[in-house]
Order: sequence, then structure tokens, then C-alpha cells
Amino acid sequence: TPASSNGTRAGPAGPGARSCCTSYISAQAPAPCADTDSVCKINTLLKKIQADPKEPENYYNLGLAYQKAGNYKQSADLYSMYVALPGIKPEYLADGYNNRGMMRRMMNQHDLAAQDYTKAMELNPTDPAFASNRGNAYLSLKKYDAAIADYGRAIKIKPTYALAYAGRAHVYMDLGKTAEAVQDFTSAISYDA
Repeated sequence: TPASSNGTRAGPAGPGARSCCTSYISAQAPAPCADTDSVCKINTLLKKIQADPKEPENYYNLGLAYQKAGNYKQSADLYSMYVALPGIKPEYLADGYNNRGMMRRMMNQHDLAAQDYTKAMELNPTDPAFASNRGNAYLSLKKYDAAIADYGRAIKIKPTYALAYAGRAHVYMDLGKTAEAVQDFTSAISYDA
């Protein structure tokens, strides 16, 4: 499931709580929209895109609004529009590919999700979530060696990254390697505390 929001999009996505996904930034709508009013936020952001179709942030935020509303296809389409726009900083572009990958995983398009996470990793190789997310896609595809390698990449980037240990533990469970799974689950719990 998608992670909880962690503020406005003033900089690259922060660590936040992550399960299958990396953190993402909440869509900010003008005052008339209640925080839980997805329809209002979506309509407001659609008007912003009509007013300024070249502003990347509007596509990103509309993608987030559709994501929060559970419309993963529409969200993925908006992230596709976002990553196609010129002039976006690489770390923000990485977030767009990562978020599109999350939506593709939600739609069981794990191969496409892995491609998006690969692009995110190329654009921002210092974010452990991108490697961990690709590990999750590979786990879903039962590409266990690739998943273990990606969880290892995430752990190398950030040795206390609990979600990478948890993901790798799931691989080990699928492979019947109980001792390794217990060790990684123990690490995940200790780093998540």
C-alpha cells in the first residue's frame, strides 16, 4: 500500500514510512478543499493544468491525488506526463518514475514497475527506497536473485533501512531459508524501532 504523505514538495522525497513503496509528497490544493476531499483536489488540479499545461508540479500533484483516491491507472498516466516534461531536476524526475512504478505494481505490472525503478535508481542512486522497491517488483516476479541483490543495494546505501531487510526476509522465506529470514526480520524490527 502507498506510504503516508510527508509534507509539501519543497525538495526530494524524504524517508517516510514505506512498505512496497517509497515516500511521496502529498498533493497540496488551495484552501477550499478539505484534506480528505479527493474530488475537490482532483478538480482543482485539473483546472491548474488547464491554466498552465507546462507546469510539471501540477501533473505530479494530480498523480498523487489520483493515487490517494485509488485510481492507479489515472495516476500512472499523470506520472507518465510528468516524466515527459522537460526541465525537471533529476531527483524530482526520479520521484516521478518511482511513483509510476508504485502504481504499476498496484496494477500487477511488475516488469514495467521494475523498469521505472531502474530509471529512478539511475537518476538518484543514493535513495535506498528505489533499489528496495525494485527488489519488491522482482520478488513479485519470483526473480529471487535479482530481488536479493537489490535489497543488498538498498542496505549498502543505508545500512539501517528496515524495509530492505524485511523484503529480503520475504525472499528467504519463499526460498525456505528460515534462519536467514529470521535474521533479516530481526534486523528490520530493530532498525524500524
